Amino acid sequence: MQAAINAARGLLPSGLPNNPTYRKVNPADAPIMIVALTSDTMTRGQIYDAASTVLAQKLSQIEGVGQVNVGGSSLPAVRVELNPAALNKYGISTAQVRTTIQATNANRPKGALEDDASHWQIGANDQAKVAAEYMPLIIAYRDNAAVRLRDVAEVVDSVQDLRNDGSADGKPGVMLILNKQPGANIIETIQRVKDARVDS
Repeated sequence: MQAAINAARGLLPSGLPNNPTYRKVNPADAPIMIVALTSDTMTRGQIYDAASTVLAQKLSQIEGVGQVNVGGSSLPAVRVELNPAALNKYGISTAQVRTTIQATNANRPKGALEDDASHWQIGANDQAKVAAEYMPLIIAYRDNAAVRLRDVAEVVDSVQDLRNDGSADGKPGVMLILNKQPGANIIETIQRVKDARVDS
């Protein structure tokens, strides 16, 4: 089933917020195990990213595990909080800001090289990933001076959903919620999860 979903990804619209998934669980069953992740060195968004892209995939492959949900946070994101007074002062619309941010994140080939027998696309991923890379973006020019994103907005490293929160032992945490497959033995499945070694 997962192979069929992967094969169909190229046919799906590019604007989907999430990839299609399938479940092999009884929705009426309670979770059999909740794994809490905390860190003294990583942000909650970084923990969530690792949990959703590595740990959840690996744990869902363990025999008896039907589904792994990740909760307690969301993926890392850069949040741009516009200052209406500053936008009004410079005469800049929110659409101009959006267009500039979108243009910064265009990931396209930059050109091509070719000879009689071959054609090579030149590609470079110059997408902005952290707040510090967004702040100097030039939104417009006023009085022969550049108006940068930091002049009209507060730009911070954050997460996609600020209202999704988790805690474990009083520390910010991310939860991996495990459900069993129908018919699987709970005790054996939990033991297999505990014995599993997940390498990133």
